[in-house]
Amino acid sequence: MTLTQQLSGNSQIAGGTLAHKPSDSTASKDIERAGLEVDPASGNNDENDDPMRRPFSHFSKFQKTLIIVLTAYCGILGPFSSSSYFPAIQTMAKDLDVSLSMVNSTVSVFLYAMAVFPLFWTNAAERYGRRYMYISSMLVYMGGCVGCALSRNIAAMLASRIIQSMGSSSVLGVGAGTIADVFEREQRGTAMGFYFMGALLGPPLAPIIGGAVAQHLGWRAIFWMLTIMAGIACIGVTLFLPETHRRIVAQRHKIRPVNIPPKPKWRDNNPVSTLLLARNPVILAIIFHNSMIFGCYILVSNSNTFVMQSVYKLSETTTGITYLGMGMGCLLGSVVGGRLVDFLLKDGNPNAVVKVPAEIRIRYLWTGAVVFIACSIGYGWMAQRGNVPLAGAIVVQFLIGFSMTWQLSNTSNYLVDLYATRSASITASQSFFRSIWSGICTQIIITIKDGVGWGWEFTIFGGLAAISGAITLLISFNGEQIRKRFPIDRSK
Repeated sequence: MTLTQQLSGNSQIAGGTLAHKPSDSTASKDIERAGLEVDPASGNNDENDDPMRRPFSHFSKFQKTLIIVLTAYCGILGPFSSSSYFPAIQTMAKDLDVSLSMVNSTVSVFLYAMAVFPLFWTNAAERYGRRYMYISSMLVYMGGCVGCALSRNIAAMLASRIIQSMGSSSVLGVGAGTIADVFEREQRGTAMGFYFMGALLGPPLAPIIGGAVAQHLGWRAIFWMLTIMAGIACIGVTLFLPETHRRIVAQRHKIRPVNIPPKPKWRDNNPVSTLLLARNPVILAIIFHNSMIFGCYILVSNSNTFVMQSVYKLSETTTGITYLGMGMGCLLGSVVGGRLVDFLLKDGNPNAVVKVPAEIRIRYLWTGAVVFIACSIGYGWMAQRGNVPLAGAIVVQFLIGFSMTWQLSNTSNYLVDLYATRSASITASQSFFRSIWSGICTQIIITIKDGVGWGWEFTIFGGLAAISGAITLLISFNGEQIRKRFPIDRSK
């Protein structure tokens, strides 16, 4: 018996079931809700034109690839900025005449700001489109990078980090919305995997480059490098990134009228309404799990500098290189996880029309959760005892990166499937809680380590990930029934 035969469910989006094509009535409702004003001269009112036979997106394969590349590149800037100066933290503390904990607070402030600002960017993107948000946010980010490079005291650095986070954070929500605009569900896992590749490669790869730059040119050169990267992003999106918002595109081109949200009214431009998307028990459970595993991942990234320099006596440059193991794990986990779930959605047949519960995206998540929890706890005890070869520590970090992105990319896709017309908003909502928790983890990492040691610290956070993983496992098998009891409201 095939997977398609084993799994059942209706084809309506509101039921949370994935289907290749919605019904005509669903499409009509999308058109009506979106309030589309179609130009009669465009031919979209042709009586012989069946809207449901139109392509989901009018972009060519090359354009779709370019959209992924640009979105992923912009997406790497925020995480890259968060961790690029980890190898130079001690040098920065000495230069700014502050404690290590105070320098760590610049990371926490960045993460807290990254939690809040996507709520505003995504609301603006739903009203005005994606492209303008990319351009304006990259300009803001560039200004923050310049401010960090010129900072002479910790107060100026903190203020500049907030501006830097304000600009780079837009892609957290708008980027996922862009992918959902262009790719159908059966292709979205792979596309989202490549998009997340940018965001998730930032933390492990940034210290490699940042460590080398800091050792040879000084820590301020890191922020000048980020300024150049921001300029490249700004030029790239201005010249090559088209508008992808489905409501705007549907007014200009013949596309299938599905997942087209209405233009939000002014009273809907409320960040609180975006946060309230998480009030549904299913959504809250997934966001809780994402926050726990990402917080633990941030702990590994942040502690790596201290562990490698104190236990293994490595230089700034060599310490940066050790992040490569986790980076390769993130790369493979994001791509492999997305492709596998897309394959399952099609039941192994690229041309299949499949009707399966949305929970199939997270049905096999427990395998990654087991690996992640075991390796995270093991890493903590290896760091405390210091008797594991360097190669062993890097292999464990590879497995942590692989299993974390395996989970995060598919849970994020699951949320987008449930909120197809508000993909950017639901991504911003989960980013808020994930970033807040990551900021807390960054602030308390040294305090807990000094109190109980690396081993028990990672055991505690690994235990939290185990609890959230168990809840997610329950959702993966019973989510459809739970959503019938607690329906997801997509009307607001």
